[in-house]
Amino acid sequence: MRKDLLVSIVSLSSLILFAGCASNDSDASNNSNENTNSEITNNNATEEEETVTIQLFNNKVEIHDELLDLAREYQSENSHVRIEIESLSADDYPSQLTTKFSAGESPDIFRVLGHSGLETWVEYLEDLSDQPWVDNMIESTKPAATFDDKIYGMPLGIEGLGYIYNKDLFDEAGITEVPTTFTEMEEAVAKLNEAGISPFVSSFAETFNPGFFATNNAFAKQEDPSAFMEGLSEGTASFTDNEIFNQWLDLIDLEIDNAHKDPMSIGYSEQVTDFATEQGAITLSTNSLQSLLDEINPDLNLGMMPMPLNDDEHLNDRLFSNVPFYWGIHNESEVKEEAKEFLTWLSMSEAGERYITEEFKHIPPFTTMEADSELIGPLANDVQQYANEKPSLALEWNKFPTGLAPQLGSALQKYVSYESDREELLAEFQRLWDSMKDQ
Repeated sequence: MRKDLLVSIVSLSSLILFAGCASNDSDASNNSNENTNSEITNNNATEEEETVTIQLFNNKVEIHDELLDLAREYQSENSHVRIEIESLSADDYPSQLTTKFSAGESPDIFRVLGHSGLETWVEYLEDLSDQPWVDNMIESTKPAATFDDKIYGMPLGIEGLGYIYNKDLFDEAGITEVPTTFTEMEEAVAKLNEAGISPFVSSFAETFNPGFFATNNAFAKQEDPSAFMEGLSEGTASFTDNEIFNQWLDLIDLEIDNAHKDPMSIGYSEQVTDFATEQGAITLSTNSLQSLLDEINPDLNLGMMPMPLNDDEHLNDRLFSNVPFYWGIHNESEVKEEAKEFLTWLSMSEAGERYITEEFKHIPPFTTMEADSELIGPLANDVQQYANEKPSLALEWNKFPTGLAPQLGSALQKYVSYESDREELLAEFQRLWDSMKDQ
């Protein structure tokens, strides 16, 4: 039985809603829904050159500041280019992207999910198969960006998903080994509680974390995730009688029962701030959180660990990794040639490599790039180490029916809020899949 969770007062950290995410420069403006629209003005264009503007729409607010710096550096080398960058939270980005295209305000460069996301947007995307960076893509990054044997997206970085944990708090609680089974996870949580340390900083206030990150654990650990999803669509598989999904909910129960505050009161910015200030020992995210955590508390001793949902160590002692989103170019953009030149510079220049690895702290998706372990940070290093020792599990959400992940997140929010039980949640998952499987 899950214990009652106290409704917390919203953390003062929410007052710094965009800590590390939005620019402090005078050319950037922020608002409370984490939308940052920044225009980088180039004053170096010669009178003979016609200035062109590239509008870039980004769903990764973690790197907004760094994108501004990147744009300035690019403009210093390309005096006729001006870049406008708009960054929006992952929860709001999909609907706003649709709104922009419907309103005739389509960006020139925008982010799309691989696989199903690519299929949704392919009619608006430029074929990038002939771009010089395509041959440099790591092979595993190509399938999700490919439609009808053509490449439509450029990867910016490989991300790993798992539980981020505070090594110092683990040491304080006497946890000497990272848990790789559910039983070991229960024991670690008990030790943290005994030491007076909140085990989890859990974020369920927005649909992205539960709908994409949390559910991926259960999808990716099916014997054959693609066959399971095909079975869901054909009616030969279901959520309700699936053992892995039921075991996954055991882990969800463990997490929300041992969260530092009501998970439904914790959004993305609060998650980052509360974990950075050591209000809990474990949180769910990707290695892209590294730069934000470093800005708030550079002394954190961090690691990335698996999300065990049963006692099969072979299944659970892995992280999830690949490219979650790709940069695409609108095929009717008036500046698509300039946009291509920008992506080529980003993916093939020394400056671009420096931003991808040192500033964004991404695992590079190109064979021509190397990442210094000290620069990309401990989270990315753990992702690489896990991948070197055993095959990573995939980020399966990009194979979901279009728009399904946020709906799964909403259903899981009801479960976390005690508005539904386990049977009702899995039945709702089934209903949602059935209603959206042909989209």
